[in-house]
Amino acid sequence: MQPLFFDLDDTILVYHGVSEQAWTEACDIYIDHFSNLSSSQLLNVILAASSWFWSDEKRFKKMMHNLVEARRQVVSKAFEMLKAEGIAVPNQEVANTIADYFTHRREELIYPFPGALETLRELQQRGTPLTMITNSNAEVQQRKIDRFHLDKYFDNIIISGAFGYDKPDSRIFQHALDFYKIDGDNTSLATMIGDSLTSDIFGASQLGIQTIWNDWRKSGLPQNAPAKPDRIIHSIQEIL
Repeated sequence: MQPLFFDLDDTILVYHGVSEQAWTEACDIYIDHFSNLSSSQLLNVILAASSWFWSDEKRFKKMMHNLVEARRQVVSKAFEMLKAEGIAVPNQEVANTIADYFTHRREELIYPFPGALETLRELQQRGTPLTMITNSNAEVQQRKIDRFHLDKYFDNIIISGAFGYDKPDSRIFQHALDFYKIDGDNTSLATMIGDSLTSDIFGASQLGIQTIWNDWRKSGLPQNAPAKPDRIIHSIQEIL
């Protein structure tokens, strides 16, 4: 049977969908360290700082494997933005505490998309070869895999932090193809399913791998998409 390559975050597990809740909780808990600033105002500044921080491609690639430090830098940037507006902010220790709370709480809040585990189970029972290809820090991703017992569904799990190359680098996809002994003339036998048009769809399509974009936000394909997927779904259950 033709193998399926799955992304993890925002394909199998809800990841970005819990981010604002974790930041909101952090702001609510630590707002007492500020005067003349509401929790919602602090949240808006942190979200703006986060958007700025992750928008830089070089910084994204550098920091995606050190999320603890990345989030500390995000809150530090938010504090700088507040100070520029004449608002008094607490010391760096408080900034780090807010960031670390977010890191811990976000991981707690992550959960599988409805029907995701059932879909993986059904595919496995059908005999479909399954590989996971996920970016980020190996320890962080492995904790998610262990928590939801995802390893039992997959023949092969490739975490970029351990492998040494991140999606969309073609080498990580080639490694998955090699696992199934799929040569260059038959790469279209494999299909990559993921939410990132750059990391997943563009990355896999470079090698001729079929692609399915998980548009879980239902935002629609942008005109400037780096690659056009072969199919679009809004839920992992549609794979069946």
